[in-house]
Amino acid sequence: MAAMSTRPVILIASASCHTPNHYGKLTKLLREAGFEAQVPQLPSSNGARPPNADLASDTDLFVSHVVKLADSGQNIAVLTHSYGGMVATNALYGLSTGPRAAAGLSGGVSHLIYAGGSYAVPQGTSIADKATEAGFGDKIRGFAWTFAEDDSAVMTWPDKMLAGDEYTAAHPDEVKEYVAALQRYNGKAIYNPITNTPDATAPEPIQRNMVEVMQKEGAVFELVETQWTHCPNLTSTKELVDLLIKVISE
Repeated sequence: MAAMSTRPVILIASASCHTPNHYGKLTKLLREAGFEAQVPQLPSSNGARPPNADLASDTDLFVSHVVKLADSGQNIAVLTHSYGGMVATNALYGLSTGPRAAAGLSGGVSHLIYAGGSYAVPQGTSIADKATEAGFGDKIRGFAWTFAEDDSAVMTWPDKMLAGDEYTAAHPDEVKEYVAALQRYNGKAIYNPITNTPDATAPEPIQRNMVEVMQKEGAVFELVETQWTHCPNLTSTKELVDLLIKVISE
């Protein structure tokens, strides 16, 4: 059995259209604070035309990263961002430290932190389903997202949706560079249901609805409310790092 590290590796489940480079500010601060931080590239945001990966592909990739870290004896703090919440919720079933210890295995997921409008939905449910439940109908398609004929999708107003007007006005060049690096995403993944389970892009009613569902499912968690944009990895990086360290240290 491998020796377990006392300080968890921070594994980030990224947002749709994002690459590891979009989390450069965040991972830099985390590493300066003494944490190892990893951001797997989700295949549904590889820019392929037509799209060649979906939620299942992203889940398989994320599982492989978690298992590799856990089998090396690492504790893992998973931080999810936007669509990454769907990926992590789908991927982490049975991979927390408790079940692994019961099976005589070291390592595993010690913390699961949903941030930046992360989507956490119950089994058999998709992002589109939760948007409809919250009264938004299917405004995801053709409003928040612009779909091509091959169902690849891009955000309709990425600067407004991700960074907000105030941050964009104050840091136009940084936001322009961030937006320019976004990849096309397989829009069908918005409609892919979760198979495993315990802001402008994710409006507050949708986020609150997901919290209520999690509570009804018996999930035990700590709720922290912030006034961040949808991408705190860009706009509130230090505040996000401070919160992560606080949560992981408790």
